[in-house]
Amino acid sequence: MKFLAFLLVLAPKAFALRVHPRTAPSMGLAGAGGQGPPTPRVHVGGRRSFFAGTVAAISSAALAGVSTPASAKELALAPADLLFDELKDLKALVHDGLKANGPVGKSVGNTLEPLQRILEYNPNNTAEMRAKALELKGHMLELKQAMAAPDGYEPYVSKSTKETYPGGKVERELEEAVETVGEYCALTDCSQLFVAR
Repeated sequence: MKFLAFLLVLAPKAFALRVHPRTAPSMGLAGAGGQGPPTPRVHVGGRRSFFAGTVAAISSAALAGVSTPASAKELALAPADLLFDELKDLKALVHDGLKANGPVGKSVGNTLEPLQRILEYNPNNTAEMRAKALELKGHMLELKQAMAAPDGYEPYVSKSTKETYPGGKVERELEEAVETVGEYCALTDCSQLFVAR
């Protein structure tokens, strides 16, 4: 039954056609105490016909373009080098004056977090590559701290490089993340690493 419920969510229009006309008048009542709208029974008629009907319903739903529910998150595969370019763009935007945690946080969630995951879980990692992935994780923690700080976007002069960052500590941490990912991608072809986001 759980599988059927999943399929009903996946392709509700396709299963609406499978309601058996003889069982439709004898519908049960859903909800506690018999309250709620009537729920039609789906005629299964045996395992073989159920799976044949299920496959037909799913394939017809896919061909008809039945969309998933609005609450379902759509994922797309993106190569790591594309995410790396987006990370560079984000750093440039912060340098040029983007100082809002909303857009920066959303970009970090869409770019840096999936990028860090693929670098960390790449099955072809060497010890040096694993170290770079963990270093990136550390920069992400520092970036979150900088974004949470009240002066995170205030101009900042780095103690180690003596360079001035108009985007503040947030820009500095983004720069460190860019450098770390660049070093990782120098060790492997990042265009061959894909992540769902």
